[in-house]
Amino acid sequence: MNKVTNAKIYLGKITSALVEVIKSKTDINVENCNVSLKADTVKHILKHHRDSVTESKRGQIAITEDLRRFLKL
Repeated sequence: MNKVTNAKIYLGKITSALVEVIKSKTDINVENCNVSLKADTVKHILKHHRDSVTESKRGQIAITEDLRRFLKL
């Protein structure tokens, strides 16, 4: 069984420019909101979304080593 953790990585406050983009596309106001990812989410991303062929079939871009390097900060 996998150990579940509540650990999070904090990415920061959503910028005013991004707030406007999100608002215009979704009509959701995320002003003064922060972005964080749960550790289990990051593990899932790294395990299941790194293959460029698979992701291109989904219409997505594969996660690169940039995320792995970012997480080491």
